[in-house]
Amino acid sequence: MQQVGAKGFADAQLVDPRQLPVPVPLVGLPRRARLSFGRAWILHRKLMLRAAAAGIVALTAVGLYEGRDQVTAGAMAVYSMAQGEFARAGFGISSINITGQTLTSEAAILKALDIGPTTSTLNFDADAALGRIEAIPSVKSANIRKVYPAGLAVSVVEREPMARWRIGDKTWLVDDNGSPIIADDGSFRSLPLVVGEGAADDATKTSRR
Repeated sequence: MQQVGAKGFADAQLVDPRQLPVPVPLVGLPRRARLSFGRAWILHRKLMLRAAAAGIVALTAVGLYEGRDQVTAGAMAVYSMAQGEFARAGFGISSINITGQTLTSEAAILKALDIGPTTSTLNFDADAALGRIEAIPSVKSANIRKVYPAGLAVSVVEREPMARWRIGDKTWLVDDNGSPIIADDGSFRSLPLVVGEGAADDATKTSRR
């Protein structure tokens, strides 16, 4: 054993015990828990991996659900930008040729086409527009054709007036079924005029004989 002399004690310095390093206990699972986890991992590794994957999927789904409004808004913004780019690239509809209309106003057909500033021949829904045009009372059938890069051709077949039907203070043009087409503007004075409730049906039956 080495002896320390008085001089050694004289050179010694006092140390505050609070400044001495404190041993840190090991952080982790107890040995028994580690062994149990190891056995479970060996025996049920596939099941545990599936459970972890399911948890990740669930958390991702929750995150997407919580941010659905932002995702939808972003997608709509991208879609709008894409449509605008199609229009600016030369596919924006700038020419519409309408044929076959006499009783039907072009304004009514244009309204049914519903073409906006970003509508192009690439994103124009011809089927939906065709349904709206054929819903106009004076239209019997119609056809819409896209003319690339920037045109539409619309052809209309109208219901044929067979008589004029006056009821109250209104006079209507009616077809061969007695159904009103449009209000009479005086352009069909050569057609027979019938007056009163049910008279339109009688007039069209007579005209078919």
